[in-house]
Amino acid sequence: MKLLSFRRVYFLAFLLCCVLLGVALFLEYDQGIEPCLLCMMQRMIVLVLGAIFLIASLHPHNRPSRWSYNVVLMLLAVLGLASALRQVWLQHLPPSTQAYCVPGYSFLVKTAAWKTLFKYLIIGTPECSRVEWHFLGLSIAQWSVGFFIFFILVILWQMLRKN
Repeated sequence: MKLLSFRRVYFLAFLLCCVLLGVALFLEYDQGIEPCLLCMMQRMIVLVLGAIFLIASLHPHNRPSRWSYNVVLMLLAVLGLASALRQVWLQHLPPSTQAYCVPGYSFLVKTAAWKTLFKYLIIGTPECSRVEWHFLGLSIAQWSVGFFIFFILVILWQMLRKN
């Protein structure tokens, strides 16, 4: 048995997703940092990535199934990277002189304003440009960029390696 079998790598990636979601919940509920819409989008992507990593770690593999998992995982990881990069870009813009009010995530979901929610998930909100927490000199969005790049590299490695 290989030390890093396909299943073991998928399971380790699932565990990393669990840790990332745990840190996000800790920052929200213990530290009081409210997530913006782009943060919520990144959380949902990590949640779905984690679920697919778990399923892939439990499912017997052949080349087509492994390829299917990796393609879906890659699409999600690239979407997460784009979202995190957008947030980093917003954080580096000069502060807006004209702040506008945007309804919160829970309000948009409860009122089924899906078109508006989707719009703000893509363009971001003024809250997305605020940096409220740093660790080792990096914001949460910058850490997200790093983790999504890590996921992309792991998925690429899984795609290119042989049995």
